Amino acid sequence: MNPKLKKERTAYKNTPIPPELQQMVRKELGTKKKNYRPYWMSAAIAAAIIALFVTLNTNASVARAMGGMPIVGHVFQAMTFQYEDEQYAADIKTPKVRDLENKDVEQTLNEKYEKEAKEQYTKFEQRMKALKGEGHASVTSDYRVLQDTKQLLVIERETTETEASSATTLQYDVVDPTLKQVITLPSLFKNKDYVQVISDEIKQQMKKQMTDSKGEQVYFIKGMDAEITDGFDQIQANQSFYINKKHELVISFNEYEVAPGSMGPVKFVIPTKVIQSLLVSNQYIR
Repeated sequence: MNPKLKKERTAYKNTPIPPELQQMVRKELGTKKKNYRPYWMSAAIAAAIIALFVTLNTNASVARAMGGMPIVGHVFQAMTFQYEDEQYAADIKTPKVRDLENKDVEQTLNEKYEKEAKEQYTKFEQRMKALKGEGHASVTSDYRVLQDTKQLLVIERETTETEASSATTLQYDVVDPTLKQVITLPSLFKNKDYVQVISDEIKQQMKKQMTDSKGEQVYFIKGMDAEITDGFDQIQANQSFYINKKHELVISFNEYEVAPGSMGPVKFVIPTKVIQSLLVSNQYIR
């Protein structure tokens, strides 16, 4: 590791947290007998906790020192915030985009990631207060870079909130670093016909999976059963999606959206031949 980064990382990890701040945290959360254990946060970040949000680190050098990982490509980990006691836990990892030619797109994405991280922690802190030391609750948020090429940058963000039960959501950002733009689902197609065509394909895949799995996989499809009145009918025009490394379109649904929670988030790869005539071009999907 670069000596300068090593020095920064050591100083960052060894910053003491004043006893007064520990007492403030315990008083605020009503857990004086519990052990408040920030993992590797400075007093400044701990103070931000009292203010009900986490200020994300925007300095690439410090972020690299904190993670001990090299910065490669367009994405690096801006900050990891961790909190844990006997009943509550938070682990929020936040990505930061860098070196995009379109700085407006870069700023928009980073501001969105920062805002989401603050909201996630605020919600977690509010749940701890509401529970007043009863029950258990946790939130974990992480990200994966699915693609980082000259043509496409694809980032997946996954958040799981757990209390009596758990719920997982997936979010995607698809960016063309060369054309300097965020790719939306409607922008890939000539007109709105893709909504019905993709929806029909997904319903066919759902039915096949249920048949092939002999009931182990279950989907809620509108009209398939008299008892299902609000099942899946059509994707949203801006449905969550990404483009995989095979240049295929993948449609994603969050947990409970079209299937029981036991199946978690579900994804459907759309064969390019099904949507070929509807595509604006084969620049991204082939």
